Amino acid sequence: MNFNVSASGTYNQEYSEFHSSTVPQTSTNHNKTYSTDIYSSFIDNNYINHIDMFYALGSIINVRMEENKNEPSGSIATQNYNGSKTQNYSFSLGMGIGKRRNVTPVVSAIRFQERLKQVNMLNGDLSEKSIEDLAQQFYKQSYYSFVHERPDKYFWEDVEKTISNDGITLKDLNMYADAYLRESVNEVRYLRSEMLIAGVNARGEYQNNYYASTGHKYSLNEQFFTLGEAYINFSHQLNLNSQLSFGMALSGGPNILKTRFERNKYSLSGKIGYDYELTDRIVTSLNNEFQLEFVNADKQYRTPRNIFEFSLKYFIEDNLSFNDNYKWNYMVNFIDYAGEYTNNNHTINVGFAYYFEKGFIFNTIKL
Repeated sequence: MNFNVSASGTYNQEYSEFHSSTVPQTSTNHNKTYSTDIYSSFIDNNYINHIDMFYALGSIINVRMEENKNEPSGSIATQNYNGSKTQNYSFSLGMGIGKRRNVTPVVSAIRFQERLKQVNMLNGDLSEKSIEDLAQQFYKQSYYSFVHERPDKYFWEDVEKTISNDGITLKDLNMYADAYLRESVNEVRYLRSEMLIAGVNARGEYQNNYYASTGHKYSLNEQFFTLGEAYINFSHQLNLNSQLSFGMALSGGPNILKTRFERNKYSLSGKIGYDYELTDRIVTSLNNEFQLEFVNADKQYRTPRNIFEFSLKYFIEDNLSFNDNYKWNYMVNFIDYAGEYTNNNHTINVGFAYYFEKGFIFNTIKL
């Protein structure tokens, strides 16, 4: 089960003056903007028998409110107001079949074994049982703080108990070996998964867009789509350093509101990704996603889109990483009554991220 809620608000105020040699009076402009965003998501997947069949529940709620007040003054004082509220609600229920396994702890256990060899504490390989037990310990690492006041102490005691069966002790380590081994366990990597799942969902999608302005002008646009959805997702570890992923989804259905603007909605999306870990501290990701959407039964609105993304993440230290991201978004809109137009965007982001949590569940603040 995964539940996430976030809320944010912004306020912006601008003031400007206009002077002219031909117009003695000074013109001023006051502009104030308020906005609020509320977002929540809920996902629950559970197996219901022994043949890898599961049910899936999901919901997404996103509400955005924005107000803009503009007060220009000059020869004639006026005040303008614009306000909008956008609501998006999505609820889904479905069935699927397949298995999804988080193998990140297993990769970390193998990395830990490699570092034991580097500090001359291990000549061969750990037993298969020790690798499995280490993976279990690493998976539970972030939960030690829920039951212990000194979680690090108890975590490493349990790790030492696990590898003691192979004759290894963590006592009397020098500072380098201690830091080297701890670094391997606490390092944050991309999520590794072995997965092949497929399923179908029934989804309701409600959209409400309200806009009002000075002079009592307002507009309200509502859409309520009932969609059928089919999907397949695949992810596989090519080796210890790389992962390949693939996904495809097809959805479509009618708008059931009487005052509808769009009658039908269809979409096809596919995604292929490749993650590669160059070293223990450099992670690269390569993803490409293709989407094709039709709106209205007569295909009045067709939007093919391709999104290519490359990212590089270098961990300067355990909780601090340098991030470089390149994204190319290419989209073509075909509208029968407005013709065709193309959107071609290139975006580059460079920055730092600090990780407050250790292990496989973490939050970041971008600097």
